[in-house]
Amino acid sequence: MYKSVSLIFLLSIALQLNAQYKNDNVLYKTVYPEDLDQQLKEHPGYLLLDVRSKGENQDTSSMKSMNIGHLKNARNIDIRELGTRLNELQGFKNTPIFVYCSHSQRSRRASKMLADSGFTNVFNINGGMTTLLQNDYGLNPNYETKANYQLLSPKAFCMEINAKNTFIVDVRPDSSYNGATGNEMINSMGKIKSAVHIPLVNLENSLSTIPKDKKIIIVDEFSDESINAANLLSSRGYKNVAVLFNGMYNLITTNTADLGCKKDVWQQDKKFQILTSDEFNEMAGKMKDVAIVDTRSAAEYNNQSKDSWRNIGHIKNAINIPVSELQNRLQEIEAFKNKPVILYGFSSSPDPYKAASTLVANGFTNINILSGGIFNIRWRAANIKGHTALKDWVTDTPAENL
Repeated sequence: MYKSVSLIFLLSIALQLNAQYKNDNVLYKTVYPEDLDQQLKEHPGYLLLDVRSKGENQDTSSMKSMNIGHLKNARNIDIRELGTRLNELQGFKNTPIFVYCSHSQRSRRASKMLADSGFTNVFNINGGMTTLLQNDYGLNPNYETKANYQLLSPKAFCMEINAKNTFIVDVRPDSSYNGATGNEMINSMGKIKSAVHIPLVNLENSLSTIPKDKKIIIVDEFSDESINAANLLSSRGYKNVAVLFNGMYNLITTNTADLGCKKDVWQQDKKFQILTSDEFNEMAGKMKDVAIVDTRSAAEYNNQSKDSWRNIGHIKNAINIPVSELQNRLQEIEAFKNKPVILYGFSSSPDPYKAASTLVANGFTNINILSGGIFNIRWRAANIKGHTALKDWVTDTPAENL
């Protein structure tokens, strides 16, 4: 089961790739989610353009975690069709057009296409629907969804979790819940202390144990199984169902400083820490004696991957030790056995987690994993307000992928 869940998550990540930010505020303007409502007010007569697939826009995608609602009155033109459907937008050449997708990678490509085609007033919504929901935009009157459940951001989850009228259900398979899969990233997700574990396959036969007079909050790895569980409960008469948006992965990759409940409600028994981009910036920026290890292949590290979108440079001061070579190259970081070691990969790869297990087994005591890898460093720098300085951590990015 964990393999299929991981595949679904990686497919969703693939929709974000080909990240290029060099056209931001050059060919088109950018808007942070926090500023969107004000920008819409300042640009009357605007057009909202959703360039996701029809399934994503209508909450019918086979990748359930991509069904995250849409903005009211948005026109939907899949980016894969935009080039042949530009004639539908000819009347909006000088109209403010606000473009969005799920993570604002497709919307950037669409915004460039529009600008290159003579559209003069194009805005990319940074972070897309994902970041809007992370900022609890699901409560905004301009948000619509066909879902019969609520998506809770980690912050909203923290506000709900200790309420007397909530009941938390963890629907992960036994192997994931117990950290006994073949995927170390899945194994590192830990548990919500107060959650009741009912695997999705057992859920229908366990309804008698789930109260109907409480708010049911469902968690899993990345929220795909949670959404299936939410649909099942709704079909069985449960009226107040919510899903932890993007699952346990989202919870553990949200800054602990921004998430008051995290230390109290989450437990994990791994002998390594998972760092967000901000926590990485804090550790690597302030501590002088830190080893940063890039666990990708030498080809990726040196921008020579056959997949050109993987060639996005490397983190400053990092040494490249591919996870497959780590056991035989431990002497290169032997001096850091009791000092901070930070491991990273391309994106949400299991490789740094494998590397962490290897280092722990060999007596290293201060192991840290950069969640989301180098891709997330660049993404947050471009999409999250107040985080542009993160881009300075990345060097040697080829011009075509800036």
